[in-house]
Amino acid sequence: IMQGSTTLNNNKALTVNGTFTYNSTGHTTLSDNITVNGIALDSGTLDDGGLAITVNGSGGWNNNGGTYTTTGQAIFYSLSGVAQNIAGSSPTTFNGLAINNPGNVTLNVSPVAPTVIAGNLNMTLGNIITNSTNILRMLDTSTASNGGVSSYVSGPMVKVGAGSFVFPTGKNGTFGQAGV
Repeated sequence: IMQGSTTLNNNKALTVNGTFTYNSTGHTTLSDNITVNGIALDSGTLDDGGLAITVNGSGGWNNNGGTYTTTGQAIFYSLSGVAQNIAGSSPTTFNGLAINNPGNVTLNVSPVAPTVIAGNLNMTLGNIITNSTNILRMLDTSTASNGGVSSYVSGPMVKVGAGSFVFPTGKNGTFGQAGV
């Protein structure tokens, strides 16, 4: 648990074998990648510093009032197939979001709000599960890469802006891209 105004000088990649809880009155910028079982943003501003935060356990991503400043990416990784969530009481905007989890990642923000991608959505393995109230929202300059029968968005997603875009969507093991 990080509390108060803090500095995280992780000059080497940091692994947290549990939930990394960020509860701060200040702003913290990462100086190297971190890997966590789960992350809880409760208050303050956590800046990924253009680096990667890898969530590799069932703890998932919970934003309960903190601010996530991102130019890097969040990676949801679990080759064992542990189901993961992007949840909490506040929505999160990711610059890059990578999905590499056959157990899938479910959007479950309450009160309902979209999870936003400002950069690249990289679908490697596993699905993002959305519904009519927990939508994946792609910003104007965002992109989607990879995707296929083993990795797609299952449920609604929207794209903001007038640029062309290919939606990596599917359902029940069928990959069905749609382009605009």
